[in-house]
Amino acid sequence: MWAGLLHAVGVAGLVAIGTLAYALAAPSAPVGGSGVSGQRPATSGARSRGVHTELAEVEKELAATEARLQEGRRRIPVEPRETEALQELVRLAARDGLRIADYQSAPPIARTRCRQILIHLSGSGDYSSICRFLDSVSRLPRLTTIEALEISASTDASVYPIAVTLAVYFTGPTAVKAQNGGPGNG
Repeated sequence: MWAGLLHAVGVAGLVAIGTLAYALAAPSAPVGGSGVSGQRPATSGARSRGVHTELAEVEKELAATEARLQEGRRRIPVEPRETEALQELVRLAARDGLRIADYQSAPPIARTRCRQILIHLSGSGDYSSICRFLDSVSRLPRLTTIEALEISASTDASVYPIAVTLAVYFTGPTAVKAQNGGPGNG
């Protein structure tokens, strides 16, 4: 996944740099009708500065893309580490005042660019504890998304039943093995 993105960014950067180099090296049209080719017009310096400015912008954009790529690598581990993810979610729920009654995880699913484990949690809490838990999930260092959320009405006006499905992401080939009945969800 990352190799493809890095390759695409690298190719785009090389094309941009090559285009700029060609523009700087290309001979210009004759000046003042003298018929002498290869002379640059008086605006050549301004054009050169513009090309250098554009090159600097492309390099800045490339650096920002590489930084986002590194952040993605940090947030999406190679191994599924399902037990670690589940423990972190249960710890957050307890800290935020959400009572977990049950949890289940599904086998890893292979996606186009990465893999995911779905974790289903059910429990209950008051409005503020549910909000704190959802906010905590959004701030996890590991990429975790809320795939489904159901909050039900209750006879107790201050406590609401909740069912949430979370997707926890990883990049390794372990997910494909797990889907085919092999090890890999631990």
